[in-house]
Amino acid sequence: PGKWHRGPDGLSRHPTISPVHALFCQDNATSPNTTNVTEDARLEALLDTSDLNMIELERAAAEDPSYRSLLSNVISGFPKTKDLLDPSLNSFWNVKDRLSFSGNLVFLEDRIVIPRRYQSTILNNLHAAHQGVSGMLRRASQSFYWPNLEQAIRNKRYSCKHCNERSPSQQKESYCPSPPPQYPFQEICLDYFKEGHHYYLSCVDRFSGWTIIYHFLQQASARKLVDICRDISTCYGVAETIDSDGGPQFTSDEFKAFLKNWGIRHRISSVDYPQSNGRAELGVKASRRIIMDNTNTDGSLNNDKAARAILQYRTHRFQTLASVQLRYCFIGSSGI
Repeated sequence: PGKWHRGPDGLSRHPTISPVHALFCQDNATSPNTTNVTEDARLEALLDTSDLNMIELERAAAEDPSYRSLLSNVISGFPKTKDLLDPSLNSFWNVKDRLSFSGNLVFLEDRIVIPRRYQSTILNNLHAAHQGVSGMLRRASQSFYWPNLEQAIRNKRYSCKHCNERSPSQQKESYCPSPPPQYPFQEICLDYFKEGHHYYLSCVDRFSGWTIIYHFLQQASARKLVDICRDISTCYGVAETIDSDGGPQFTSDEFKAFLKNWGIRHRISSVDYPQSNGRAELGVKASRRIIMDNTNTDGSLNNDKAARAILQYRTHRFQTLASVQLRYCFIGSSGI
C-alpha cells in the first residue's frame, strides 16, 4: 500500500527491500549458525543504547501480559475481525500485516516494538541531546515503535523546560506600514502610560509629531477619553483616524459611539506587537522625557517648567519638519 512507502531520495536510503533483511535471507539460506549471529547483531544495533540491552528487553516482554498476547497473535495470526481481538491490542490492528517476530520480540518491519516498561527509557535516550521533534522522530522511525509513539515524542519535547527556554521564537509577521497622512492631525495616535504613581495620555500627530500630554489623578475612564478627543477635534480639527492599542477605554461602547457620531475611523494595533503603533510608542517615550523633573508633587503639568519643556519639544519638532519640507521643495524645484 502507498501509505507504507517511505520517501525516496537520491541516495536510496529507503529501498523497497531492506538490505539488512536481504542479507539475513541470504545468510539463512547458506549458514543457519551465521544467521543467529547476524540477527543478534542487528537487534543490538537497532537498540543502540547503553541503558538497555536485549536480555532486559526480552525479559520485560515476557513479563508484560499485553506484549505476550501481541506476540501470540503475530505467531498464530490475528483474528478475522477486530471485535475478536484483545482490546489492549486494538492499536495494532491497522499495522497487523506489517508485524513479525524474532525470539520473544515483535517487530514492525525493521523496528522493535518496545514493551511498556521501557518506553520511558527509550524516550529519555531519544531526547538525550535535546534535539527537536523531527530529529527524535527520524531516529525512532529507524529503530523503535509502539502505539502513539509520535505523540509521546512531542509530549517529551514540549514538556522539557530547557528546550522551551532555548527554542527560537516564532518569526514575526512582516510589518505592513499604513499610508502616511497628508496633512496635520489627519491621523492621531493615543496611548496611555504610567509614570511613578500617576497616569498620563500621550496624543501625537502622525504628520508633524506634535505632542499633547494629559494628566489624570487616577486611571482615566472612557468618558474622560471622549472629552479629550472632543477637545482635540475642536482645537486641531476632526481627525480621520485615531490609532490606539485597543485598551479598555478605546473599546468601550461610549468611545465607539463617539467615533461613529464624528465619523472617525479607529485603527487598533496588533496584539503584543507595539511596533505596529510605532508613532504612539515614540510619543510615549518623548512624553516621559518631557515630564521628567517637570511635574508638580501631584504629578500634574500645570507649571512653567512643564510648559517650557513642551514648548521646547514642539519647537524642535516644527523646525525639523520645516527643514524636511524645505529640502523636498528644493529638490522638486531643481528637477532632481
